[in-house]
Amino acid sequence: MRMPSSHSYCHTFRRAPRKYRTALSFILTIAVLLAASSTSNSVTAAPSQEAQVFDIKLGKIVHTFPNTPELRLEVEKWIGSIEGLVAAVNPEPLEGVIIRIPLNPVLQINNEWLRNRAVQAFLFVSHSTVDKPALLLLDEQEQPMVYRLKMSAGPFLDQYGLRRYLDSGMVSNNPTNM
Repeated sequence: MRMPSSHSYCHTFRRAPRKYRTALSFILTIAVLLAASSTSNSVTAAPSQEAQVFDIKLGKIVHTFPNTPELRLEVEKWIGSIEGLVAAVNPEPLEGVIIRIPLNPVLQINNEWLRNRAVQAFLFVSHSTVDKPALLLLDEQEQPMVYRLKMSAGPFLDQYGLRRYLDSGMVSNNPTNM
């Protein structure tokens, strides 16, 4: 099986049906907004290296937590559980969270779905997708790669105390409050 390169992915993205391009554009926009919102007011500031939880309904980061080597191992587990490309994405999800995990140093991926280097991982989880969440990976050129996972996000959410953020009524106003 021939592996897609970043170039072939871009070509495929441009040839994809309009509804998929719209959905992927929306997802990439959210990913870029998350990355941009993690910078300080300084023009030369680098993006935050903390992991972040973004509430889709509230439209803001509701929690940050340390980006540890254990989180990187979680991302590697997610990548190992890829079952395929996301075929259909709701272009405007109304609920759920996006968990952003910067990958520093970059993560080299070499599997049946991808041969590339990822700099950030975004896990998209809602009540209806806890058992099969979507994973967006950004490469060094900020090209999105969106996959469906075959593993549940439930244990990860429970381990890090993040499941409560799926219920927007339980979100604290303090973005660093757990």
